[in-house]
Amino acid sequence: MVKVKILDSGKKVEGGNVIVTKTTEETLDRNELLRALQNVERQKEQISHQNKQLIAKYNELIISENEVRDLISLLPKDAIESL
Repeated sequence: MVKVKILDSGKKVEGGNVIVTKTTEETLDRNELLRALQNVERQKEQISHQNKQLIAKYNELIISENEVRDLISLLPKDAIESL
């Protein structure tokens, strides 16, 4: 279990807000560090997967854009200007 020790704390008021500052010390064992590492690796995998999906969607949009531009180019010039 992560052990958190507050070494110092302070409070001050600025405008209509209270600002609380704390200096802490955390003690972690090997298992906690390994769990944290697994969590980071899982998050990286999720982001990588999302990135691949975004790239695929972007590429689909490029294809759609080009198809629409090709269709527009088939129209007579005066028909394009009225769009």
